[in-house]
Amino acid sequence: MKKGDTLVLDSKNKFFYMLESGYLKKTYTDILNIQFHLIVKPPHFPIFATTEEEMPESVSLNALTNVRWWKIDFQFFKKVLYSEDPRSYLVLHNLLFVKSRLYELVVKDQMGASDRIYYTLLQLLDISLVTGRNRAEFPRFLDYTLLAELASTSRSYTVTLLGELRDKGILVTHKKTVET
Repeated sequence: MKKGDTLVLDSKNKFFYMLESGYLKKTYTDILNIQFHLIVKPPHFPIFATTEEEMPESVSLNALTNVRWWKIDFQFFKKVLYSEDPRSYLVLHNLLFVKSRLYELVVKDQMGASDRIYYTLLQLLDISLVTGRNRAEFPRFLDYTLLAELASTSRSYTVTLLGELRDKGILVTHKKTVET
């Protein structure tokens, strides 16, 4: 999947996708039409349902970078899971991962807008390159719009808040250019 491409999956989806490389933005829309945005990194499954009933109504996967993934038939995957993982380690691991992500969303939902931005920046350290004490280089795909979506705030508020942090000397940003 090329950077910028989007794949929309629904409850009729018959495949699992296992992310091997690259990053995705997963947008899940719930029954109240509220959108949740998450970054999916390797080696995770953007959607992991053990039964067809668990398949979400609608999920959008947007490639933030070039992505390589495995497309696995749902029925085949279930057969392999039942025969090769009888103790359900893979399922349990995924349930713990999803539980922690849901907990993070609930915690973030209770915060004010500025705290959601700070919290999102802290979460993004997980996919960032630490370059020194109190220094990290965020991925190139992170921009104001994506940060605002992940923090469930407006882009203009995100720009304003980060501008205030820069003015106070708390945040230093540099635009990176790609040389060809």
